[in-house]
Amino acid sequence: MTNPIIWVTLLCLFGSVIYKKWVSEKALRKLYALKMKQDTDNFLKMIDSPYCKFNFSKVSLQMMKLNYFMDLQDHPQVQKIYDQMTSLKMNADEKIALYSRMFGYALQFRDRALAEVCRAQLTPLLSGKKGEKAELIRGEVEQLDRIYIQKDTSLIQELIEALPECENDEIKSLIAFRIAKLYHYLNEPQQVEIYLNRAMRYTNNDKNRKSLMAMISDPSELD
Repeated sequence: MTNPIIWVTLLCLFGSVIYKKWVSEKALRKLYALKMKQDTDNFLKMIDSPYCKFNFSKVSLQMMKLNYFMDLQDHPQVQKIYDQMTSLKMNADEKIALYSRMFGYALQFRDRALAEVCRAQLTPLLSGKKGEKAELIRGEVEQLDRIYIQKDTSLIQELIEALPECENDEIKSLIAFRIAKLYHYLNEPQQVEIYLNRAMRYTNNDKNRKSLMAMISDPSELD
């Protein structure tokens, strides 16, 4: 006969997993609501609460802070949290998440030195990874490197061909923006305007639309 104590233990463990998942989802909803309101004080207060520290790892909490301040474009806070995270013990997936996020951010704000540090960290991490997710990240890092650092305009045709194949409108918007950026390097303002307008047409993100409108008015924003 099976020992009933074992079954009680298993049921307790199973119940605690379900409860923790429910609590985690509830916490994430609260954090998202605070993020959308840009309520920084309460967002940070909740992140640092025992409630969140119990349900999320330190790395996860720091990544939430990093993403929050990236969205606000608060560069000093981003740098501070990034420096703190590099001193934490992280597994390979956590390091890839951190350095790939920072790589894109550094390129966006023209911090080439930081971008190259992140790329140097990512290269060996990604070379040891297999699977679709690793391939996607590896491909994205290579493409961003070619666009923002190498300014490789030979990529234009490849991106133009990829555009109709893509089913997601937000990704289409991103591809169109990258084509416009490469045409900007070639000093072809007509093509720049065409693809910035396409990027505008595909996206429903208000922040992206605002940025694209600023670039259409002043293409030097693409430098």
